[in-house]
Amino acid sequence: MRTLSPLVLLAIGALLTGCPDKTDTDTDLGTDTDPSTETSDRDTDPEDDTDPDTEGDTDPDTDPDTDGDTDPDTDGDTDPDTDGDTDPDTDPDTSVATSDLTGTHSYAATLTGTGPNNEVINSSCAAEFTVSGTEFVGDCNGCDWAFELTATETSNDCDGELPLVYSLQPVGADNAAPVVVFWSTYISYYGSYSDIFATGVFAEDAYGTFITAGTFVDYTIGGVNYGSGSFSLVDTALDWNTAAENDETEFNYLNDDCVADALDSDLGATLAGTGLNGTLPCDGDEFDVFEFEATAGTPVSISVDTVAAGSAFDSAVRITAPSGCEITISDDAFDCAFAPEAYQCSGTNFTPNETGTHRAIVQNFGSCIDSGANAVGDYVIVADGASLVAAGDDVLNEVVLEATNAISTTTSVTFTEAP
Repeated sequence: MRTLSPLVLLAIGALLTGCPDKTDTDTDLGTDTDPSTETSDRDTDPEDDTDPDTEGDTDPDTDPDTDGDTDPDTDGDTDPDTDGDTDPDTDPDTSVATSDLTGTHSYAATLTGTGPNNEVINSSCAAEFTVSGTEFVGDCNGCDWAFELTATETSNDCDGELPLVYSLQPVGADNAAPVVVFWSTYISYYGSYSDIFATGVFAEDAYGTFITAGTFVDYTIGGVNYGSGSFSLVDTALDWNTAAENDETEFNYLNDDCVADALDSDLGATLAGTGLNGTLPCDGDEFDVFEFEATAGTPVSISVDTVAAGSAFDSAVRITAPSGCEITISDDAFDCAFAPEAYQCSGTNFTPNETGTHRAIVQNFGSCIDSGANAVGDYVIVADGASLVAAGDDVLNEVVLEATNAISTTTSVTFTEAP
């Protein structure tokens, strides 16, 4: 079980228990094979009566009745008749209850902070969704109930993609559907919890099924309430809300929390052809930046090699997509033309997933042959499948955005039957 702490995300699924069969109210002693000889069912009226039988039995009596009465069996029981008579029990059994849900989900976000050149940022956006849900039929680890959710966007004035967790969208490579789930009591590897209301997706590990990629809206440990929001369930009406704040830091070139993988592999040797030359200080703080146009699905190869014995160094090259996300990094891919004190030179084959302007960012990882006070490393960068253009010399990876993103959600759904 994962540590139960507020996460960033939302989701839904379902499992309801059924209602028990109604109590058999049939007062028929059940031994008749008609002609009717049982004491409790004996009609003592004159044989031409038409009085209705009020004993409550609803299963139709199909065996020939010779006692002359015309009263139908009107009891409400749903259990099969085992008294030996031949009348089949034909009333439907409605003991298994199922439920769906429908409703709305609202998302709102406010970004405040400073951007490039220290300008003030204060912007808000909102999105609306319709929500539908069905019973979750998988393992929910002893939950009281769980529903699987589908959220359909009806309006959105936010830039870019919304966080999947807070917009109740499928998560992960397998597009796992979000769920909403409730445990009145939950015993895990980490301890005992009560009244857990959560959204997210179900996952499994060695300790069992748990919620991931979501948010624990409300839960209690040792009588103390925790969570990212609150919920209310009254009969068939379920409402919940969440609130979270995320610090966002964005750099001009490399962002640690922004990764969009591409199909890639290291080169086995430097690329042939004419490239562009560059020099980097050996302190490792600065980058050289090169831009190139690339098409999604079209392979590109880039290598960085040393050019002189006295200025050899250990290089690395990172590739970023038009979105700014890093898609691949290469380090120690092949033996350098001129060996540094340790390690190798860098080069990569990759197939981008986006079309547009990409960047190749060259770094000095040290191991410089030059050990002077202002030691530098010299290199040549070559591309195959793209044309490189120098876009930055000895630049720093600086903060261009530092802000807080405050996110809130409100969800209201109605069950067809109370969970």
